[in-house]
Amino acid sequence: MNRIVIALLKPFSFIPAILMMSMIFSFSSQNGTESSQLSEKVARGIFITIDHVMDRGWDDEKIQELADEYQYPVRKLAHMTEYCLLAICVSLPLYVYGLRGFALTFLAGILCVAFAASDEFHQTMVAITRRYVSQFYCFNCDTYLQVKSGIGVLLVSHTAEAADVQEFAMNRLIHIRPNVYFAVVSTTQKLEYDLYAESSYSLHITDFPSQYEFLAVLPRIEIQKILGYYYRIRTENYCFKGERHDFFELTYVDTGELETEVDGTLYHLKEKDLMIYGPGQFHTQYTDEEHGASYMTILFDMRNLTPVEREVWYDALINRVFHYDQKINTLLKAFVRESTTGIPYMNSLMLCLLTETIIRLLQGTYASPMAPASSTAHQSAMDELFDRIIAYIDDNIYDPLTIPEICEHFSLSRSALQLLFKNSVDQSPKKYINDKKLERSCQMLLENRYTISEISLRLGYSSIHYFSKSFNMKYHMSPSEFVKQNCQSSV
Repeated sequence: MNRIVIALLKPFSFIPAILMMSMIFSFSSQNGTESSQLSEKVARGIFITIDHVMDRGWDDEKIQELADEYQYPVRKLAHMTEYCLLAICVSLPLYVYGLRGFALTFLAGILCVAFAASDEFHQTMVAITRRYVSQFYCFNCDTYLQVKSGIGVLLVSHTAEAADVQEFAMNRLIHIRPNVYFAVVSTTQKLEYDLYAESSYSLHITDFPSQYEFLAVLPRIEIQKILGYYYRIRTENYCFKGERHDFFELTYVDTGELETEVDGTLYHLKEKDLMIYGPGQFHTQYTDEEHGASYMTILFDMRNLTPVEREVWYDALINRVFHYDQKINTLLKAFVRESTTGIPYMNSLMLCLLTETIIRLLQGTYASPMAPASSTAHQSAMDELFDRIIAYIDDNIYDPLTIPEICEHFSLSRSALQLLFKNSVDQSPKKYINDKKLERSCQMLLENRYTISEISLRLGYSSIHYFSKSFNMKYHMSPSEFVKQNCQSSV
């Protein structure tokens, strides 16, 4: 009897190996965006824990900086760990079925290698969305690149600063002048090219302060199908008791006013307002005693969203009322018009119009939350706001300024602040603050009133090491070298 039970249970020893293989395949199915975001989130969690346990006093910006720097080794360490666990899981059923010693080790190794080969092939089927480059090359002579097969992008920088990088397609023989920093990114699964340089060349490899990210042009929004669309006219005191479904629903109020309750929260839609219900959200619709409503409804399904996309898109699209926007209004009117034409490719055009509508809504969430105005007035308001932020940074330059602190002080979202700095100075707020701190440090060094350690502390740096590293990245010399050089020039 015991032998029968054991024989029946033995096949279950394969379950851990099967589950482990499935998990590895699921991770391999992630594109570059998803994989990088996951490893960055894990790295951030690690440094948050370190800061909490060891009381390092890191602020949010420092933790994010460390997470960005170490997300790549974290991803590689996770890769090694999962294959180590796979080897253990594969060895278990082999041991259960009587293998021991060298035979067990050899067969488990063969199975793991075979799986790894299949996983690599599987990864080649995943679309390339982004590539990270942290090292650039610089020759002291003329250099030539010639593509043999595949398609690549040449990244060029004259200042060894990631912000200065320019992108060029590699479709012919390319001449790179001496002392120019460059790197090559493959936009296909395979890229082969020849590099020609003088025999007596010298090569300098530089690590960029932060990884440069090349992002391929691929669709982010993909509406699979429009399940239905209709136009409704409702009189006063209309009541729809509610429903939930596993697809998206867009409601656009053409005239009148419409009340809607979504998962227990009440929203009021006026004329030209728009709202999107997400899959699984219970929602009702009704009109009051004074107002009727005419509105358009579009039922649609988007491709299977990744967890990251679902989180971002839900925050941007769901549980909010979008107010009148001329572009959105034009797109939806065109949608209605095309739905009645009956001409060839009408459905394809309707999909395009709906896709653009969703994209415009997503883009609008990154714009400034200020009320619409004329372009001149709007720009004037943005300039005034930017000047106030700059003044605030100057007044608090000796404090450990953080982006969340600035956003809270001026009632701005992080994305709105980023966009404002991009349009005004073509820099991120973080880089602008750091540059201002370093400029102020130069003044303090020349005044010769403070030590380097005191300057680092007064300017709010977490450590003198971090200050010296930032100083060297910007001025290509240490603070002490800067003092020596300027003292010599003044003598």
